[in-house]
Amino acid sequence: DGAPWITWDPQATTLPSQESLERLAKALDSAECPVLVCGQHRCTEEEVQELMGLARSRGLVLLADPTSQLRFAPGAPEHVITTYDALLRTPDVRQQLCPDLVIRFGAQPTSKVYRFWREQHPEVPETLVHPYGMMLEPSQLSHTVLVGQTGAVARELLSRTSRTHHEDVWTRTWQDFDARAK
Repeated sequence: DGAPWITWDPQATTLPSQESLERLAKALDSAECPVLVCGQHRCTEEEVQELMGLARSRGLVLLADPTSQLRFAPGAPEHVITTYDALLRTPDVRQQLCPDLVIRFGAQPTSKVYRFWREQHPEVPETLVHPYGMMLEPSQLSHTVLVGQTGAVARELLSRTSRTHHEDVWTRTWQDFDARAK
């Protein structure tokens, strides 16, 4: 389509540009099978709660790496999937749980199985949100890198989106798999 492989938005350290936020919010609202992914990065307690608030309010699936500070955060909603490494080991499950949008905060998760899942679906757009714009990703699967603080971006996405996924088959499928794996 002539577009660059990676779009980089280094304009701000607290928030990405309004245009970038609006584009991401529209993508999130139109996604049928979105996934939030949290890899290793340092967050304040407030940022953790902002991200949890986005997942809780919009009913989003949130894959929390053990190094992310989110896996066992107080008040973690049922949308936090902690067993994704075990779940994605099965090829049929990897195929069934194919997202149509990935929004990742921080580094790529440490799970090799997660990486294989993402490499199996390179066509799925992924936006990386990082406070310093660091492309902490050897697989090069992020299509867009937004420079911004986790909490501020989560808060902006919450205010700019309206669709909820609480009752979606997508969200319930992840929750059912997660419950069975525990």
